[in-house]
Amino acid sequence: MQELLRKLYDGADIDFLMKETATLTDIEFKQTFREYKRAAEYTYGLLKREGIDAELLTFPADGKTTYQDLRTPLAWEATMGRLTVVKSEIPFDDPVVADYERHPFHLIKGSTAAPEGGIKARLLTEEQVLGGADANGAIILFPSDDVCRSPKISPMLDRGAIGFISSCVGRGMEKETPDCITWCNAATDDHAHWHVQSEDRPFLGFSISPRTADKLREALAKGEVELLAESDGRRYEGEINAVCGYVKGKSEKEIWLVAHLFEPFFTDNSLSVIVSIEIAKAIKKLGQPNFSLRLVFSAETYGLAAVWDHYKDTIRGKVLGALDIDGIPAYTFDKNFSTRFNPYCSPFFGNYLFLLCAEAFEKVFPGKERCLFARTEFGDDLILGDPTIGIPTIYYEEAECKHWHSSYWIPERIDPDKVRRSYSFAALWTATVAFLDEENVRKYLPGCVEIAKNKLLAFAKEDNSRPRMEYFLEGEKSLILDFLRAVDCPEIAKAADELSVTPTAEGAFSSPALDSAANIIPQRATEGFPFDLVRLPYEERRPLPNAMIYGAFATIVAKMDGRKNLRDIILEAVWENKLALGTDENVESSRHFRPLSDELINDYIDAIYYLADAGYLSIKEI
Repeated sequence: MQELLRKLYDGADIDFLMKETATLTDIEFKQTFREYKRAAEYTYGLLKREGIDAELLTFPADGKTTYQDLRTPLAWEATMGRLTVVKSEIPFDDPVVADYERHPFHLIKGSTAAPEGGIKARLLTEEQVLGGADANGAIILFPSDDVCRSPKISPMLDRGAIGFISSCVGRGMEKETPDCITWCNAATDDHAHWHVQSEDRPFLGFSISPRTADKLREALAKGEVELLAESDGRRYEGEINAVCGYVKGKSEKEIWLVAHLFEPFFTDNSLSVIVSIEIAKAIKKLGQPNFSLRLVFSAETYGLAAVWDHYKDTIRGKVLGALDIDGIPAYTFDKNFSTRFNPYCSPFFGNYLFLLCAEAFEKVFPGKERCLFARTEFGDDLILGDPTIGIPTIYYEEAECKHWHSSYWIPERIDPDKVRRSYSFAALWTATVAFLDEENVRKYLPGCVEIAKNKLLAFAKEDNSRPRMEYFLEGEKSLILDFLRAVDCPEIAKAADELSVTPTAEGAFSSPALDSAANIIPQRATEGFPFDLVRLPYEERRPLPNAMIYGAFATIVAKMDGRKNLRDIILEAVWENKLALGTDENVESSRHFRPLSDELINDYIDAIYYLADAGYLSIKEI
């Protein structure tokens, strides 16, 4: 592995990576569907130019068409959007506080048109409105310490507001945030979905820096503030593309490299697209792989669901797994890589190979980045690992999303040598899986067993109770046995049998709510996770635990096989997601994680019956 890693690093075409990424970023920067089409066509042409088989796919962008439970966005265009202070008790050096022509992040995607000449509106803070101020016809300034999403937007529209202003640049980082502005990529009028859809109400949305927001609040403290809002934003039923590349292997089985189109940053995600193309070029130079390689470039999660729908009838069961590169590590301010794996119910031998590649990387590049394992989950593109789809996925990205999705992320902060190292790491894993054969499996198995044993030891130090450790044992065995999907080799079963645990405690967490779940046998009824809740009328949709895909709840839903009871499912999901059992101690620092309690268990059960009533699940009570 070390020798191949060095070869891939030395052979990287850094000029190609930097130049083509800059070009793609420039095309996508303004975030309209006109630019989206140009970006897809450019990527398709680049694949063809580099001798890679390519396909340009087209899907509706009508806010109605659904793949799994993800509805396509409404198409959107804009050429101008401006917000000007026209009345204030304190002076503004520049009364134009937001201007799409100055920076496209200033106008939030999905914003609709103002009347010709603009519309004047009172400025109010969210706090004022929640305190009883009349929001009718007003524009609402949200706090700088929370992201601009539907839980904030919809209540203001309910009260008659015509628009809103976001000023958050990374939750909890507002005091150290530079004067930059956020790309508000999921500002919608529905609690779940990421894109404006057909049912969303019109709005005028603007994004400004925290410093500008402070100035507006200072003005409000002195008296009334009036704004002139201008926009020619237009929502319409259009089209959105995806682009796929293909390197044919000796087998019909394949692996996927996934990256996102239609995002306005150098690394998030243009560089990941170009890195994936460079990996395909490297694979071809190494010779015909044993397994085919498919490049999948689409809108994050939503586009991926559409691509799967396009291919599923012909390749279901043939995809060994996927590597999703979201924001490939490239910035000077970050020193590590971050990794997420799917839970055990979506086992992937590629997880172990990824960790072996990480060990090789740290030997070849000592003192550079380390590949940190974050957690198991089904967030974002990891939805591919949902057992109803069956493509176990690894997520590879920057470890530190500093000032996330903001204008702080400029190309001048890119480290070209880190780009080369990040590429070579992703290419090493891809080549390792693509050229996997019986001989290589025998070579890798001892290292995989060692990793599994170390993981089990670490799990035992946290809690060495029998049911938990036996669950982890079977989980690690399933990862090793998953090699059998790729190679028929007797040593695989022998390697799995090398694993064992010696629990020192018999107990397992129990509570009245958890015990009641033992009588419930749930089963999936639809493909893909419930997300946009399109089976329900708008007024009946509600937030799901963990925002559905970012915590234990997705694992709970994924494990519903019609055989296992909900009590066991909840416990196993909680163990994997490292929720505290009945205590507030050691809970992960995330808004999606809460300590396990009767209250949380009842929330899970209530959400499960809610989804069953909507037809996403079926429930048998015993």
